[in-house]
Amino acid sequence: MILQKIQTFIDKQALFQADDRLLLAISGGIDSVVLLYLLLELGYQPALIHCNFQLRGQASEADENFIKTLADKHHLAVYTKRFETEEVAKNQGVSIQMMARDQRYAYFEEIRSEYNYDYILTAHHLDDRIETFLLNFLRGTGFAGLRSIPSSNQFIRRPLLFINRQEILDYQAAHQIDFREDESNTSDKYKRNFLRHHVLPKLYELSPQLAHTAQQNFERFDEMFLLYQERVDELKAQMMLEKEDEIRLDLVAIRSHPTKKSLLWSFMQNYDFTAEQQRQFLEAKKGTVLETEYYQALVGENELIIEKKKKLKPIIFWQKNQPSISLESGDQLSITLHSKMSNYKTNTSEIVLDVDRLQYPLKIRNWQAGDRFCPFGMKGKSQKLKDFFINNKINRLDRHKTPILVNGNDEIIWIIGYRMDDRYGIRDETENVGRIKYKSLLGN
Repeated sequence: MILQKIQTFIDKQALFQADDRLLLAISGGIDSVVLLYLLLELGYQPALIHCNFQLRGQASEADENFIKTLADKHHLAVYTKRFETEEVAKNQGVSIQMMARDQRYAYFEEIRSEYNYDYILTAHHLDDRIETFLLNFLRGTGFAGLRSIPSSNQFIRRPLLFINRQEILDYQAAHQIDFREDESNTSDKYKRNFLRHHVLPKLYELSPQLAHTAQQNFERFDEMFLLYQERVDELKAQMMLEKEDEIRLDLVAIRSHPTKKSLLWSFMQNYDFTAEQQRQFLEAKKGTVLETEYYQALVGENELIIEKKKKLKPIIFWQKNQPSISLESGDQLSITLHSKMSNYKTNTSEIVLDVDRLQYPLKIRNWQAGDRFCPFGMKGKSQKLKDFFINNKINRLDRHKTPILVNGNDEIIWIIGYRMDDRYGIRDETENVGRIKYKSLLGN
């Protein structure tokens, strides 16, 4: 009976076909081992892939050996890899569970891509889906979180998602299938285990038809999500402009929409901003900047600008014998020497200066807190670079992209593309004149 149900589910959800190359993620636990035997009975021959996170000493080694023996018994290809999960998690300041998850899926995709497998199968089942639904609900979720675990996601396929844990236990007992037990599954220190051991059994007592009801609800959620996503995509096309290096959102249109909170969340869910930060975007004044680990966003007059954070650009040194130099962006600076002229003009892409005041090597760097310079034409009057940016309406995201030419004595020579420093202008006593040109890849 269960075999027919699984094949029907695979076909109905279009998870995979008989001639697809399948890679089964297998831990050695009851769920993934039972999935293997079900697939074999249905005539599939998946390759096996296993991650040894080395978190349980000899038990981790025994798990790996069990998988290799299982693969040999059924003449299946097997891929295994050992990870220094605990050490890497500590070095990167993340939880072991999060690191293990990242390592697992990165390895799965590496093998899938390298050996041309069509899909990766995991043994998530209906009780996993209910647990995830409850976890999402408890910590707060959008509509997508109500779906919990989908049956497919890119190259991931989950053929057991419609049956509950009891059906898996029944199949294992009937066929006397050996598997490995992870003792951490018995600990209630993890929220998921607490739900599994204490909450779910009570829900099944309260509603013996929970599995059937939950499956029906998830099917409705899936269909409703498709309708919801269709409308979100329509609004995204109207209110969101995605470029290679930035995303721009029409804040005026979003703020006036009756479902503005949900709409903004739908647009920004891939950029790691919290619900509280998103609430601030709806109310914040122009110039407000909020950040996550990987993204930063600026509230403009009528739009919200989101950019992926770039690593701090290294300082570029410009030696005296170099007539030109390339910046990290591909833009170029070049210097030429001239005899003293009667008419000196500067603009945003070209300056004329007293080269005898230059102390090599010159430096090209980004803005730093506390920077000051003397804007050309202000007769040596010093100004904070931050104030210059504000006065010239240069937003906080663009400030960090603006290259700055700095003398060897750390004085600013030129805010490239904007204003040179008055101290380096031509004077009556100037003997040697240099012309520095800035050439952008964009042609500016």
